[in-house]
Amino acid sequence: MSAMIDEERANARRVGLAGGFADGTDGDWPEMWRRLWFTLGALIVYRIGCYLPIPGLDPAAVSEFGHIDFFAGGPWIPDHSILSLGIMPYISAFIIVQLVSHVVPRLRRLVTEGGTGRTSVNQYARMLTIALAALQAAGVATAFKGVPGLVVVPGYLFEATTILALVAGAIFLMWLAEQITVRGLGNGALVVLACSIVSQLPFAIGGLITYVRIGDLEGSWLLAALLLPAAIVALVVVVERAVRRIPVHDPRGEVGISGNAGGYAYLPLRLNATGVVAPLAASLLATPVWSLIFRLGGGYTEMSLMSRLANGGSGYVLVNGLLLVLFAVFFGLATFDPKRIAKELKDTGGWIPGFRPGENTAGYLRRMQVAFALVGAIYLLVVCVMPELIGGLFYLPLGGFQFLLLAWIMVRILDQMRRPNVRA
Repeated sequence: MSAMIDEERANARRVGLAGGFADGTDGDWPEMWRRLWFTLGALIVYRIGCYLPIPGLDPAAVSEFGHIDFFAGGPWIPDHSILSLGIMPYISAFIIVQLVSHVVPRLRRLVTEGGTGRTSVNQYARMLTIALAALQAAGVATAFKGVPGLVVVPGYLFEATTILALVAGAIFLMWLAEQITVRGLGNGALVVLACSIVSQLPFAIGGLITYVRIGDLEGSWLLAALLLPAAIVALVVVVERAVRRIPVHDPRGEVGISGNAGGYAYLPLRLNATGVVAPLAASLLATPVWSLIFRLGGGYTEMSLMSRLANGGSGYVLVNGLLLVLFAVFFGLATFDPKRIAKELKDTGGWIPGFRPGENTAGYLRRMQVAFALVGAIYLLVVCVMPELIGGLFYLPLGGFQFLLLAWIMVRILDQMRRPNVRA
């Protein structure tokens, strides 16, 4: 299971993206309302911060220069804001740590050690977040200086001020996301990311309506642009709630799966066990990987590269799709260890009906895991890549990952809010 979305340990009050969902309400609806209001208040603070400008920029030049999307295909934030880097350095750091944890044995042991180990992982990810934010802030400061008239007084002081402001903004968002995780609803980092996406939906719809009014887009395509996201959301809701329950007889109840001790329990397998981790990892690496491939191929020019990196660009979509399948299968196979579960079942006297304890059980679990990982990869490919291909063909602003993230967050928060109605 990804360190980002550790739902089974959600009741523990840990800070950090690795802490997962803080959904331990103990059936207390007043506590749930407090969490809801805290989340809304934190998001309001975040949106206000998105319009606090970086010191040293000429407001008139900023309005004429326009806006930069620092992350291709990602959510838009005003480029003059101290929160311009957004929550992506924080998410990127945890994805990097998650990937490295499968290579470095010591870090992998920390991920599986429990609360203490995940606290150490959180600390590593926080430090990496600051480093990534500093690197990106330095690039932004340099880009600002290259625009004539944008910086009031260019120089080292402006660079230092910009880097400090952007890094401080990234650290503040990291802290705010962790507070949402602990005191609010859902995974704080993903909730902040979803908020930035939602804030731009009215502008996207307004732009489509404008295209229809001026005759650049037919009304039928506007309807299609609205119906396709609705279909994606419906598909995500159905798939994300789908669970295959493998019956397990666990006489002493020591395997850690749902059910009562001494009887039949169930080992739940989700069709998309990786959640949004695989699409996030793919989107973060697709742009640099495709840029490297394009430059090595000798076809690099600024305009040609940007056209291929744009939404629906053939090269970007191809690389993004390949990375998405790779990460979906990789994380899907890393969600649990069939040999460990089979050994625990055998040691406690448990078994899966129809399969002998030990290697036979491990083989069955591994086959199920591989099948679910492949189906989950195909599902993510359809949800995230197909809308971009369609949008690229018909020049429609369709991004499947954004709708996947929104629907996924909604499903998890609604599940969390329904917990007070569940009785043991």
